[in-house]
Amino acid sequence: MSYEQLIQHLLVDTVEAAAFPMVTYPQGRMEIGPSSGKPASITAHAESATFTESRNKRLGRMLDRATWIWTLELHFKGHVALEQFEQRLVESPPRILRDREAGRDRQVTLLLIGSAYLPPPEGQPAGGMRATYRFNAQLTPS
Repeated sequence: MSYEQLIQHLLVDTVEAAAFPMVTYPQGRMEIGPSSGKPASITAHAESATFTESRNKRLGRMLDRATWIWTLELHFKGHVALEQFEQRLVESPPRILRDREAGRDRQVTLLLIGSAYLPPPEGQPAGGMRATYRFNAQLTPS
């Protein structure tokens, strides 16, 4: 499997394993949980990359990927709290371990570098919430 496939699968799997507490606004004050929701849709894709001269030219490569920016887009049917999900991403970044037997000579660490939110109008949670995350997929040198 290519690194691109592995990263895309890892991002989707990370979201599918998470719980997203539902948010309500009784009397105008935010309340979180106890029920939770799952995204109605998940999209993960590469956004951009930069390349630099390879440190390991004996493998026949002149260039290596230096940065690889990924976008993760989530759409929920209601309003959810994202703080716990983001805290897990920061404390324990998703990682693809090096596995030379599987043909993976580099480790990949997905570092959260940004997020943007589009909450539903207050009092109308059925409109759904959108969250977009950006990651830097750091590849260790081979």
